[in-house]
Amino acid sequence: MFVVLAGIALTLIGCASQPVAVVNGTKITKAEFSKRLEQTYGEQVLADLILRALVDDAFAKAGLVLEDAEVDAEIQKAVQSAPDQAAWLQMLESKGMTEADFREFIVFHMKVRKLATQGVDASEEAVKKFFAEHKDAFAQPESVEYSIIVLSDKAQADKIAGDLKAKPEQFNDLARQYSLDNSSRQTGGRMPQTPVAQLRPAELRQALAKVEAGKIVGPLSAEGVWFLARLDAHHASKQPSYEEIQDQVKEAFLMDNSKQQDELMAELRKSAQIHIIDARFQKLGEYFQPATDSLPTFGSGEGAAPAGGGATPPAGQQPPAGQPAAPAGQPAAPAGDQPAAPATGGQ
Repeated sequence: MFVVLAGIALTLIGCASQPVAVVNGTKITKAEFSKRLEQTYGEQVLADLILRALVDDAFAKAGLVLEDAEVDAEIQKAVQSAPDQAAWLQMLESKGMTEADFREFIVFHMKVRKLATQGVDASEEAVKKFFAEHKDAFAQPESVEYSIIVLSDKAQADKIAGDLKAKPEQFNDLARQYSLDNSSRQTGGRMPQTPVAQLRPAELRQALAKVEAGKIVGPLSAEGVWFLARLDAHHASKQPSYEEIQDQVKEAFLMDNSKQQDELMAELRKSAQIHIIDARFQKLGEYFQPATDSLPTFGSGEGAAPAGGGATPPAGQQPPAGQPAAPAGQPAAPAGDQPAAPATGGQ
């Protein structure tokens, strides 16, 4: 979000009198828009930029290195979550991000992770011991991969069911064209691999349990909408070996043994020299003050910040703990007359 807001702010520099919208003949200028944007989100954006500067500085001073190949691999994991490159680019666009924005986002989070796990003994012996002690946590329950088209009424559902009966290979195209649900529309209907026990609604779970991979079920009604679904793959439960999932195990080991982000940020603030120049954002200076060790409590203590924690940012404006706000999994659909899509997956 903050990457997007910063980009918007830059595009608004210059040509302040040009309109960004016209309402019944009244122009809303770039200057008006920029002013409101700064008033509403300025503190959040500045806090994010300060956090980024702290992390970049600490990363360089620690002598840590982030190779392009590491970043590329992390981005590729995200890209592979989409059905194809076109769907991936569409998802980025829906979040207001370019590929360069997303790369910047990934780089920052990887730097935070490396700082938080610095000094952790991640030898194969230590990771294998962790796996042996937490083997049950890596068990993979019975799960399915499926695609879905969410529709508003039975007549439309029946029509699309007829189209699919004639040309089942058009399922993904029809999902992109007609599905009410943002996530399924953007991915051509494809949903994340989901444990069977977590499939919602129950009508979806029961229908997919009765068919083989490649088969289409529906139209079915649930929670005020109609839907058709296709079972793409079924995965039996299994207990994977260490060799099969060693990268996943190492990641879990590092997360389990890393510094908490609040702890990491407190360390970075402790040695930082931060001067807030703009008077409108002076409260951020209190938040980014070095944490004190311990202070006596005077009075009732109500509303006081925790000892050693520094000041709390204004309500609703708290900087994230060590990282910028991640883009939401899917943008919320605009409020309108369309019925809500049924809750699918493990929600």
